[in-house]
Amino acid sequence: MSYSDQERKILINQFLILKTLDPKNSEKYDQDIEILSDGYEVYYESVGYELLPTLSLDVSKEVFDTLTVFQVIDNHIRENPADQEVTKHYNAKFQGYDGNNETDHYRFVEFVINTQKKYKALFGQTPNVDLNSHSEMREKYKAMVDTYRRLHKFKNTAMEFTKEEILEILNAEY
Repeated sequence: MSYSDQERKILINQFLILKTLDPKNSEKYDQDIEILSDGYEVYYESVGYELLPTLSLDVSKEVFDTLTVFQVIDNHIRENPADQEVTKHYNAKFQGYDGNNETDHYRFVEFVINTQKKYKALFGQTPNVDLNSHSEMREKYKAMVDTYRRLHKFKNTAMEFTKEEILEILNAEY
């Protein structure tokens, strides 16, 4: 990690402000100021905040598309609670993404659902949802989204899906 001279000056200024606002941590801020002002690049990691790479719009879109499909499935289940073939189907509930191998998708869906509190209807009253599937799900979700899109072309609304179409989405092969 490296900082330009201008970034170092801005950070030093920020730490001077923090030192005033948070005097009990002034020693840490003094150390950070010294690291930056003296240019000890080897310690910049300890001063800065770790920024993860920017999440691509493609990943965001993929997650939103997947959640949309699960909203359609969830709506069908709410309207047809006696339909055991759909309600008990293994793929009927969103399971999340694999935290180890689908990390970007996992981080984003965690943010959308647990931080922004969107799509909460998919999970009932659960305050924080465990969205680590512990197995890779993207390919299955992509197949479901592709099937949904193919079927949705002929629909005016997402509410028009029949039981057979919902099952076709749930059983999509990848």
